[in-house]
Amino acid sequence: MEQMTAVARQFFTTAGVDFNVPGKQLIFNDRLGQLMVRATLQDLDIIEQAVQVLNMAPPQVTIEAKFAEITQQDSKALGFDWFLATP
Repeated sequence: MEQMTAVARQFFTTAGVDFNVPGKQLIFNDRLGQLMVRATLQDLDIIEQAVQVLNMAPPQVTIEAKFAEITQQDSKALGFDWFLATP
């Protein structure tokens, strides 16, 4: 848990929050997924914006497919003469 707190502290320090000021504190509980921060309102706004960036949903892909079942008689009626047996 201490390692995750250190990583979170480094992330928010990079975002512009200085945790070396007395009274500021950051604790991340990875088991509960909770981030507890004690800081100024300006720092809390920076942290909130950084968390919102992390919480963005990834883009999703839509795949559409159509399947058709054609029997051997249907394929001959359409003019196809496929050889499907193993040589």
